[in-house]
Amino acid sequence: MIDLRSNENPYKPLDKVTNRVYKDMDNMNKYLSAKELDMLKEEASKYCGTEKKRIVFGPGTDFLIERVLIKNSQNKNLYVLNPCFYSSITTALDLKMGLKRIQIVPPNFNIIWDDLNIEKDIILIDYPNNPTGKYLVEPSQIQKLLEKDNIVIIDEAGYEFGKKTMINLVDKYKNLMVIRSLDKSFGLAGLRVGYCICGDELLKVFGNSISINRASWSASLEALKYREYSDECLLKLKGERKYVADKLKELDFKVYESKANYILIESNIPQLALELKGRGILIEDLSYSWLRNHYRISIGKREDNKILIDELNKIIETV
Repeated sequence: MIDLRSNENPYKPLDKVTNRVYKDMDNMNKYLSAKELDMLKEEASKYCGTEKKRIVFGPGTDFLIERVLIKNSQNKNLYVLNPCFYSSITTALDLKMGLKRIQIVPPNFNIIWDDLNIEKDIILIDYPNNPTGKYLVEPSQIQKLLEKDNIVIIDEAGYEFGKKTMINLVDKYKNLMVIRSLDKSFGLAGLRVGYCICGDELLKVFGNSISINRASWSASLEALKYREYSDECLLKLKGERKYVADKLKELDFKVYESKANYILIESNIPQLALELKGRGILIEDLSYSWLRNHYRISIGKREDNKILIDELNKIIETV
């Protein structure tokens, strides 16, 4: 089965990364120390261009979001864009928070943030957005939201694909948290390593706890040291994104421009995702969670992308 549904990096990590994990197997009986975690924060600090004291690592982005929700849930609503793929929404509902969904609508997906009148609540925004692959908020709009005493969480898990960030606002706003991940461009999805850069107030949520395991620490440290390999993978994925988009356009699919490692398309072919599944290819069907006839396709290697295009050609011939 070819998985073009999960937004994973199709390229394996550098051998140096996996070898470092193997080497550290001898220390798996020992807890990760604060000194070792500080080494990882130092590498992340160099990569992000921010102070290491603001960086917190955890087992995935949802874990980091949940920690903020648990500490700040009382009398607050959680605003998310719809569709939304965060499992932390369940935590918000368990905490009796009000859940407010901001519907995004094609073809432009524009949101008039000023008209929403959000104040003293929590706002979770993926940047770029999943599934559109677009940036749906501007820094000036984020600043307005922060100045209304909202907690704003910006999820930059796909930062590397579009290179736009809100990190430069963290020093100024105590109520801002920017989340990133080593899942996507660094190819460590199997270890679920997330980290966040926090404003002063949100930094207090995490204290001095150590929340990642030694294997995740080893792989993350090495991956950040050799990030030129991640850059090579990104270049290949961007090339594949263009290849897939161009081929889909040739087949008369509606293709939305993306700044992520996936593409949003629209098609009137009946049960397209189910048809592709029968041919050994998985894509995300958004018909039930958002809009009918809209699908998200993750970018894979050329051989997998070519099979996708070939099978779509065959399907079109039978329609």
